[in-house]
Amino acid sequence: MAEETATIAGFAARNLLAFSNLDLLRMALTHRSYLNEHPDDVQNLVQGQAIGMATEVRDDVRTVTVTGDTFLETLVRALLRRTPREDLPPPPPEVQHQAVPGRWAGDIRYIKEN
Repeated sequence: MAEETATIAGFAARNLLAFSNLDLLRMALTHRSYLNEHPDDVQNLVQGQAIGMATEVRDDVRTVTVTGDTFLETLVRALLRRTPREDLPPPPPEVQHQAVPGRWAGDIRYIKEN
């Protein structure tokens, strides 16, 4: 243990690092070594966080677009004195059957399932 502490103290001195707590430096070097030895784990972690952030942004964009679309439709219907959407009767079953939620021709999930 004393030899390891001397090695860590030597590393700190060679790299002009001012560490009063050599145990903290030892832990940092251990973590750095682990990350260097397991780059795939680091890549998976970063990729997972990036996918999570992209999903969150996508959901936010969808929310804003739906809100904007609804607002514009309401405005145009009012200007043209058309019946509000919520007062319209539901479409016939044949039309409802064509509308499958979450399935678009370019949707990755749709392509993988078929």
